[in-house]
Amino acid sequence: MELHEASDHYLQLLEQHRWLGNGLSWTVIQPVGDSTPSIHEISSRLTGGGNPEVRKIEVQGQDLYPMEVVFFGQCNGLIILLQTDGGSYASSPEVMHWLSEDARVWNVSWQTNGSGKFSHAVYGQTLVRVPELNMGNITGTDIGALVDEIGPMQQAAAVDLTEAATLKEAWARKTAAMAVVELSTGMRLDEEWLSNPRSAFIIDQPIRVPLEPLAFGHFDPDLDSRLRLAPEAVRRKVLLLVVQHLSGTHNIDSELFASAMEEVRHGDPLGQQSREDLLDAQIEWGEEAAGPLVQEGFESDPARLRLAALMAVRHALIEAGDQADRFQSLTYARHALGSEWPPFRATIRASLRLG
Repeated sequence: MELHEASDHYLQLLEQHRWLGNGLSWTVIQPVGDSTPSIHEISSRLTGGGNPEVRKIEVQGQDLYPMEVVFFGQCNGLIILLQTDGGSYASSPEVMHWLSEDARVWNVSWQTNGSGKFSHAVYGQTLVRVPELNMGNITGTDIGALVDEIGPMQQAAAVDLTEAATLKEAWARKTAAMAVVELSTGMRLDEEWLSNPRSAFIIDQPIRVPLEPLAFGHFDPDLDSRLRLAPEAVRRKVLLLVVQHLSGTHNIDSELFASAMEEVRHGDPLGQQSREDLLDAQIEWGEEAAGPLVQEGFESDPARLRLAALMAVRHALIEAGDQADRFQSLTYARHALGSEWPPFRATIRASLRLG
């Protein structure tokens, strides 16, 4: 394929969808192996072992701030992730590391403030990174890895953005970086991809920045392993214990959670209306405590502690109705409870023995 044809395609795409010019994060993952990971596996890699909620929503016009929406798709063995609201979650170094553990990963992104970057990661290493989409800033552990594909970005680097007279010149680095992703992977982002509802991962506010894995086993491998060895009914009992304890200690709407607990008590999935109500509550509380959960003064910030508790409760209810084999809820519970976590942990251990 001609280099200019790919760049021209993305110029036309951005002209037709001007909102993409303000914020985009496009990731293409090429698994190294014989099988394509399931959506369950991709969601785990995307969050460092977490369990994000999955919904089908329109690509344009979605707004769940301060949560981030990462659209998902598969084509010819490739995995595609897309953010269109200026979010930069999937392009963060930590997420690129998790996604590339057994894969080749490309990402191009930019935000409303004009910042952007191109990254290529393999086996947990960032081989090529181009901050500001400026080839003069290229770094990485193997910057020659894409020597045959990087041509469009080298040509675009010659364009002086401060003197750009046309959109083609102003967007030269963006369209060139997108062309590099296509030429490297064979994957084209097109009108069809943007025009249809897509499955999307709903990403919670981060605990910290730089990002930490959300897998509970990362923080407490002993308790996580004991939970996984326990019967499903016992695991579900523990998750409902999280709901009861935190909804009480942080004065969360007991009526909402009592109803949701009844839905999942015997292993049935959490109902759609309850999911909507819980997500709406988390979005509302998240706006009061925008940014990472854990930052200076976190322990004395009621809004952040309450948000952490709601995140723990929401995920516990989802997990309890879905095989009870993930424990992201306990990752949040540790932060919500602070100094009260050790005695609650002891309660969980006791319930495992008694179960």
